[in-house]
Amino acid sequence: MKILITGANGMVAKATIDYCRSIGDEVVALTRQELDIADA
Repeated sequence: MKILITGANGMVAKATIDYCRSIGDEVVALTRQELDIADA
């Protein structure tokens, strides 16, 4: 499964990233700065 996780620097996101990768999911994890919707 492909997973997109936002807020990748947070504690919950880090745990989720580790778990999803451990079960074989493809993870794209973006920080707040990488996913700035206000930046055209």
